[in-house]
Amino acid sequence: MAEGQALMLAVRLAVDELGGALSKHGLAVEVANYDDRASVEAGVADARQIVADPSIMAVVGPLTSDVALEVAPIYRDAGLAMVSPSSTHPDLTDRGMPNVFRVCGRDDIQTDLAARFIGQSLRAKRVHVVHDGTVYGRGNAESFRGAATRRALALVAFDAAETPEDVPKVAAAIAGAAPDVLYFAGGSDIGGPLFREARRAGATARFVGSDGIDSSTLLRDSGGAAVGAYYTSVAGSVAVHPQAKGFTYQYRRTFDRDPEPFAAQAYDAAAVVLEAIARAAREPGGVSRETVVAALRRTRFLGYSGPIVFDERGDLRRALYLVMEVSARDPDRWDDNRELKRLGLAPPPHP
Repeated sequence: MAEGQALMLAVRLAVDELGGALSKHGLAVEVANYDDRASVEAGVADARQIVADPSIMAVVGPLTSDVALEVAPIYRDAGLAMVSPSSTHPDLTDRGMPNVFRVCGRDDIQTDLAARFIGQSLRAKRVHVVHDGTVYGRGNAESFRGAATRRALALVAFDAAETPEDVPKVAAAIAGAAPDVLYFAGGSDIGGPLFREARRAGATARFVGSDGIDSSTLLRDSGGAAVGAYYTSVAGSVAVHPQAKGFTYQYRRTFDRDPEPFAAQAYDAAAVVLEAIARAAREPGGVSRETVVAALRRTRFLGYSGPIVFDERGDLRRALYLVMEVSARDPDRWDDNRELKRLGLAPPPHP
């Protein structure tokens, strides 16, 4: 998975560049890489191995909300900090786990932005909603349904395309319903083929997606049908962060490739973990899982993705939200996509 590999490389880069500062505290740091392959079963197995290793002081990840929601309680029970660069499901932080943090926005804010954009900017009313059956996709779609109701949009259908085999049937349903907009919540592995097949079936709807399609694989899998689509994002390509030029340069120089979306957030997540370890090392209790969690709670850090200050839930006090248009035609030029809106928004009030 390109996005997961990008997160791993960004974390490695952060440790290579910043980890040496811990030597003055008599500490050495290294990356222990685990690949859950976006599988909850693999993620849970990894988490059990991780908590059993007393030398691990924090986790950066996971990539997906599906895995993050399942492993967070395992890390909580072990007192181990988890900083997610990319998990947007509201329940990740709403469950009140003191060890959980994220350096990106939330789906409930993101879906309201999407509904507002559809109504106000696209001047559309009739929306067909499709999700990919994952916890992330279904949750995002349900959140969008609530936002659409508040924004006076009409939902003509609410469907699931959970496997590639489901795509042609759902695409035909979209064409038959003739909505103004297809809103897709899920990953690009389903989103790309769905956009392609919907066009082949005769659908004329404009395509809008969640940040799950913010990936160069969308263009590879859509056969060009994704060009002109819109998506909201809590990350965007690294190019949308002017302060991240140095990161992009170093990432390209080190790995001979462009960073995927959420790579800057992964670097920043690793950076705040390293800073928290250093802060804990200066305190009487020294470095432990408990003192690292406590230090993360006090984070004030200006990262490549923006300012990082956590609220009591572990959410950013103000997170970046974008509306993007797919203007790139070459997957290798995904960073060329056009930014339409940029907002810094606070999380919703604590329930």
